[in-house]
Amino acid sequence: MKIFLSKDPIEIPKEFLVFCKEKNIELLAKSCIEIEFLEFEMPTNFDYIFFASKNAVLSVLKDNKITENIKIIAAGKATAEAVNKMGYACFHFYETAGEIAKNAQEFKELIDTETVLFPCSNLSKNSYSSVLEASQKIKIQTYETKAKQQEIPPCTIYVFTSPSNFNSFILNNNFPDKYKIISWGESTSEAIKKSGFVVDVSLNTSSFEELIGILSGL
Repeated sequence: MKIFLSKDPIEIPKEFLVFCKEKNIELLAKSCIEIEFLEFEMPTNFDYIFFASKNAVLSVLKDNKITENIKIIAAGKATAEAVNKMGYACFHFYETAGEIAKNAQEFKELIDTETVLFPCSNLSKNSYSSVLEASQKIKIQTYETKAKQQEIPPCTIYVFTSPSNFNSFILNNNFPDKYKIISWGESTSEAIKKSGFVVDVSLNTSSFEELIGILSGL
């Protein structure tokens, strides 16, 4: 079995590498995007900050400090761990990161009438900010996502971790006659289906633990 995973090798946890070795899985890990952090002026007067990804976390916290009265919410466990590595604790994060529609409604109820800062990229889907009133959200672009040309040889399984990774992949690659697609949650699944492809498995928690469980059953 040969698996393509749209992440840089440095992002792959040891547990997953061990799993692949034990199962004789040939792993090809390459990101199909590149990230550029932007300069920006940090807004004021907000109650929460919502991080949709690890890149959003780094784009803000590498050069800015968040005061203790600001509550941090992360879209998933991996993003929350990135927050922790930067020396902060999350007020809340979503265990099932892939279930965006459900989480967004819970997010709306949690925020109530308060104000949220959304650091985002040029390709952000606005899945969480869209459920709030305009007066409750401050959106600021803090990084840019760019397509990166990657030529990927034919694989058995393709794991796409974001809509931008998938869209970049199909610009430069074709799928073989037989293959399966695993997507990293709802937004990635939507991008894949919009392009006319079938998603065989959509991860609910968008985690390597869940991916291991799925691959173990194939």
